[in-house]
Amino acid sequence: MTAAAILAGGRATRLGGALKPLLVVGGQRIIDRQLAVLRPLFDQIVLITNDPAPFADLDLPLLPDRQPGKGPLAGIDAALAHFAALPVVCLAGDLPFLNPALVQHLRDAPPALALVPRRGVARGRG
Repeated sequence: MTAAAILAGGRATRLGGALKPLLVVGGQRIIDRQLAVLRPLFDQIVLITNDPAPFADLDLPLLPDRQPGKGPLAGIDAALAHFAALPVVCLAGDLPFLNPALVQHLRDAPPALALVPRRGVARGRG
């Protein structure tokens, strides 16, 4: 089994502090678009955020960074600590167009310390 974590702790300084997962794209919040892709693929999903109030309407566990202010790595650290016994797919909370096939590929990849998709790299190379 593999879990998923959405990282939503960024300060969004270039967007005036807007909560990127709550931005509307194509008539739907980014977080809702992501959950539509993730829920069929994962039994366990968490949202990593240091401000849980804006996400209270979601039916998700909300976890804080273990080291607030340290950027996305602090969110990944929180996800890995929470799912200590499971592999976890970590996704940024500002990705409105998740590709279900790519997410499934990440979920089903052979065990590794880390797996990062790259554009233009042939399967099994790089």
